[in-house]
Amino acid sequence: MLLHKFSQLSAIILLSTLVGLAQEPAKPAAPPPLKSTAPEPAAPNPETPAAKPEAAAAAVPAGAPVITIKNMCGGPQVDVGSTSSQECATTISKEQFEQLINAVVPKARRTEMPNNMKQNMARQLGQLLVMVHAAEQRGLEKDPEVQQRLKIQRDSALAQALNVKLQEDATPSDAEIDKYYKDNPSAFEEVTLQRLFIPKAVASKDKPVDATTEKAAAEKLHARAAAGEDFDKLQKAAYVGNANPQAAPNTQMGGRRRGGLPPDQETAIFALKQGGVSELYDTPGGYIVYKLIGKRTVPLAETKDEISRKLQQQKFKDAMTALTGSAPITLNEAYFGKEEAMPVMPGMGSMPMNVRRMPDQPPSAATPAPPAASKKPVKPKTQTPPPPPPQ
Repeated sequence: MLLHKFSQLSAIILLSTLVGLAQEPAKPAAPPPLKSTAPEPAAPNPETPAAKPEAAAAAVPAGAPVITIKNMCGGPQVDVGSTSSQECATTISKEQFEQLINAVVPKARRTEMPNNMKQNMARQLGQLLVMVHAAEQRGLEKDPEVQQRLKIQRDSALAQALNVKLQEDATPSDAEIDKYYKDNPSAFEEVTLQRLFIPKAVASKDKPVDATTEKAAAEKLHARAAAGEDFDKLQKAAYVGNANPQAAPNTQMGGRRRGGLPPDQETAIFALKQGGVSELYDTPGGYIVYKLIGKRTVPLAETKDEISRKLQQQKFKDAMTALTGSAPITLNEAYFGKEEAMPVMPGMGSMPMNVRRMPDQPPSAATPAPPAASKKPVKPKTQTPPPPPPQ
C-alpha cells in the first residue's frame, strides 16, 4: 500500500513535522580511529569492491520500496499494529521518499546531506505515518479543531514556499554586483593600521589619579610615535609600572574598512597618508594613537559574496515590504479593542508558522514561582583598570 493512501491534509503534517529535522545542522564526522603501530594484516582482494553508499543508493530502482511498515493496512476496521489472517504492509518507494526529501530539505543542503540523516528522516517518517494512520482510524481528521489547524498548516506551508521563492528571486546578477561595487568605492577602501593603547589608571581613596600628569605622559608617547619610534617599543613603555595585570596588547590591527573603526575617529584615520600618525584620542579606558601602514581598494573578487548577500537581503526586504504594503490590514476596534503590542502567549509558539493548541492551564498555574533569594552582604570589589578596547 503506497503513501498516496494518506489524505492531503495528513501530508501537510508530515512535511511540517519533518522540516525541523531536515534543517538541523549535520553532526560533525567522528575522528578517524588511531592507527596501530603493529603491521596490518593483508587485506582481502575481492573481485568486486564494495560500492559507496551514494553509488549503491543511486542503483536502487525508483519504484523499489525503501521504507516498509509492517501490519499497517488500509481498512477502517483494522488498527495499526494488529494482526490479521492476511499479512499487509505499507511501503514507500525510493521516488516517493526522495520527493519528500526535496520538499523539506533546502536545495543548498541536499548534496551535503549525510546518510545517517536520511536514515533518521526515514525512521521519523515511518513512525509519523503509523501515528497518522492510527489517527485516521479513529476519525480524528473530522474534528473541526483539527481541520482548522490543518488548514493553517497548509497556509503556513504556502507562505514558507513564497518566502523561499522571494529569496531565490532576490539573488542579484553579476551585473548588479559589479554596479554596486563601482557605485560605492569608499565602501571597499581598506587601511592597515597599528594602534598604540595607553591605559588610564583607576583612582582609589588611597591613590588618587592626577589626570593632567597622566595626559602629559600620553602626549609624550604620542610625540615619540609621530617622530617615527617603533610602536611595539612604545606599547611596552606605556605599560611599564601599570597596575593592570594584563600584558601589553598587540599593536597590529590588520586591515580595517569603513564601519570598522569608531565613527569619531574613522574619517581622520582614512585621510592619513602611508606612515602617518593620528592625533591622540582620549577614550574612557585610555589614550589611543594610530599609524597607517598601508591603504588599498579591496578587489571585487574578494568581496563579491559579501555584496551578493547584501543585495539579496535588500531586494528580499523590498519585495516583502511591497507585498505586505499592498494589502493593509485593519482590525475591528469594537471587537479587538485598541491595538497594543502583542504579548507572548504561553504554549502558542509562533503563529502561524507553528500552530499548536494552547494548554488547558497556563504554565504559571502549574509551576510555582521560585522563592526569592536571600539577600547577603556583598563585599566591595577592588577596582582594576579596564582592558584595552578590542582591535
